[in-house]
Amino acid sequence: MNNKAFTLVELLAVIVMVALISGVAVVAYNNITSSVKTKVYTTYEIGMKTAIQEAVIDEPSLLGVDVPLSYLVGEDKGGLSVDLPKVPYLDLFNNPDNSNDFCLSGSYARASLEGNKTIIKVCFKCTNYQSSTC
Repeated sequence: MNNKAFTLVELLAVIVMVALISGVAVVAYNNITSSVKTKVYTTYEIGMKTAIQEAVIDEPSLLGVDVPLSYLVGEDKGGLSVDLPKVPYLDLFNNPDNSNDFCLSGSYARASLEGNKTIIKVCFKCTNYQSSTC
């Protein structure tokens, strides 16, 4: 009698263990990608804050105005009465959820003065993300 082969129970045990490990790996992968996407959005919001500060320094009439993201990236004036910047303040955003969505619609930044303090507000809207300040 040849005892070198695996039994059906041993094979099933291995299949169950592989399935469990795969399940845990998929959940971990989804959590990591979700976390990374959120960090990408918040990093871009920080870039928008810097961009609006630079835009107001270059064009003081933008102080207290909702400046659309399309203006900051140099795509469109977005209804503003000022010329587009010669060099964009910010690169166009590549949405990690949708490569065709640049999050230009509804996204804006505002710099205003309260006393001697500059207050920056950023509203960043994408297909699957919206900043808490909108």
